[in-house]
Amino acid sequence: MYDVIGIGIGPFNLSLAALMKPTGLRCLFIDDKPRFSWHAGMAFSNAKLQVSHVKDCVSLVDPTSSFSFLNFLHRSGRLHAFVNRRSGAVSRKEFFQYFAWVADQLPYLRFGQKALDVRPEISHFRVTTTEAEHQARNVVLGLGICPDVPDCVRPLLGERVYHVADYLNRAPPAAGERVLLVGGGQSGSEVMEQLLAGPPLKQILWVTPRDNLEPRDDCAFTNEYYTPAYFRHFQAQPLSRRREWVQVKRLSSDGVSLDLTNQLFDKIYERRFVDSENNGVRLIVSACLEGLRQNGAGFEVTLKCTETAATRRVPVDRVILATGFVPHTPPFFDRIMQLACIEDSLPRIRSDYSLESRIALPGKIYFQNRTRIQHGLQNANLSLVAYRNATIVNSIMGKEFYPVDMDPSMLSRLAELEEE
Repeated sequence: MYDVIGIGIGPFNLSLAALMKPTGLRCLFIDDKPRFSWHAGMAFSNAKLQVSHVKDCVSLVDPTSSFSFLNFLHRSGRLHAFVNRRSGAVSRKEFFQYFAWVADQLPYLRFGQKALDVRPEISHFRVTTTEAEHQARNVVLGLGICPDVPDCVRPLLGERVYHVADYLNRAPPAAGERVLLVGGGQSGSEVMEQLLAGPPLKQILWVTPRDNLEPRDDCAFTNEYYTPAYFRHFQAQPLSRRREWVQVKRLSSDGVSLDLTNQLFDKIYERRFVDSENNGVRLIVSACLEGLRQNGAGFEVTLKCTETAATRRVPVDRVILATGFVPHTPPFFDRIMQLACIEDSLPRIRSDYSLESRIALPGKIYFQNRTRIQHGLQNANLSLVAYRNATIVNSIMGKEFYPVDMDPSMLSRLAELEEE
């Protein structure tokens, strides 16, 4: 009998697995991938982490842990060189190396094992995988995400029509190609950077439904949204207010890195005005991909204006989708959702990240993601991953094994002000 089984081994459950090590709890983590992976198809050498490297698996709740990024630098013989570097943010590629290093040290991670079912029984959860049946007192779902691909594109997915998640798994565009890039977020901007640095292309059409390339708000006060103190304040609000705040504050998480937006502007300026390639690179705003069909050796795309509904048909040789991601939903997830208490069409998730169930369960089912409205923008962000998992550990153990509510916010509320 395990105290906890984690399903999925991405950065979130990896953090939980690392924080479990000193607890004495009996745990198992499973994933159907053959080894740890984190956006491998998007691991561009110049792509930067959008959060501080201190927001690793453990440091913000256990700075002395051997699973910290700092210890990774030390153990891999690069600590002094890292301190001396002047390039700013850590690359995603290096942070992936850190994650893989953590995974290699945890003996209770099982890769190549797919979860098929999770069922509550009288005294435990029965977790069925492709390899075995397990029993657990608690289950933690870290089911991850998968590419969001428009329906009109699915029949043509292949070597020249693909999602950015597979970018590095495809041959790069050849000189003279006409490329359509769909999506104006961080991943779309990173792909645009790759295209501009590659062989000369006949045309790059960059299409986004947004009305501009919107930069991420990364100032110090904005980052207060990603602290335990703000999370507790957010949790205390009605669900309707939380839903509104997630939309209003989305650019604190979903925007493009400011440095990258400025670099892209400079490069497109050079192409259009200095190199006189007026039609070579076009950023088409307020537009979306409406249709795609094969056209000889290439493709014909239909683009639709989101403001007027006007359409244009354009021939291209390659389509790259930076259309975001959606939660991965295995078949057993719908059965779990049937147990949930529902509020405003969403499952109720407690402040310890566990599902509020309509029936008595033998233990708790914890959610690592899929709670963007219930828990805020930090749900899909690395900023509070250590705090979240320390909270889950404390909940499972029934005591404060990790102190989590120590730091006050830099933002005060009127209720904290005493009248004289």
